[in-house]
Amino acid sequence: MISDAYGSRLKFVPLEEWPTERTREHKPCRFRSGYTDTLRLLDDELYKCDASSVVLQVDLPRSQIKNDGTPYAGARPNSPGVILSFQTPSGPRSFPCDTYDDWQDNLRAIAKSMEALRAVDRYGVTKRGEQYRGFQALGHDGGVAAGADTTTSVSDAWWQICKAAGVTSANHRTDFETVVRKAKRVCHPDSNGGSRQRWDALQQYIQAVSKADN
Repeated sequence: MISDAYGSRLKFVPLEEWPTERTREHKPCRFRSGYTDTLRLLDDELYKCDASSVVLQVDLPRSQIKNDGTPYAGARPNSPGVILSFQTPSGPRSFPCDTYDDWQDNLRAIAKSMEALRAVDRYGVTKRGEQYRGFQALGHDGGVAAGADTTTSVSDAWWQICKAAGVTSANHRTDFETVVRKAKRVCHPDSNGGSRQRWDALQQYIQAVSKADN
């Protein structure tokens, strides 16, 4: 059962698409701390990275989520995978996890991972948040993430272009121009649902894929 006893900044939204390969065999619970402790840890980590627009994708139908972004009492996700996404001053971040067989354990795994990644900065090795780059390419708005990082991998860039175009399977070497045209129509600032941020991010992803082919 989902509880909102602790005042986290989470806004729940339905899980629409999983960004990576699904875990075939989920692990049982490994954490002793409860959901309230998880929210406390998560709130602390979100605060320390100056997060905003915090969204948690959970496998719930929209009818099980209130207008204020909190789930109804007794709501139970259909699958345990969750995706935590938010904005930071250095760009968007998104953390998917479906390792464990309970969605709350997956959320705690994300919170603990955020804690560990932030700890890397303590030793002065990272200067520009390099440890987060693998988590900057994944959007949570059903399309291209705003503020895309040009260092994203080619596979992630191509996945973002396909997602914006509404394409589930394509080869970037043979279908590149067709998929890009569709994505541009969706993301263009003059289109319904498009914006300058989505358009600029799309251009960065297109550039990343194009460079890899040259």
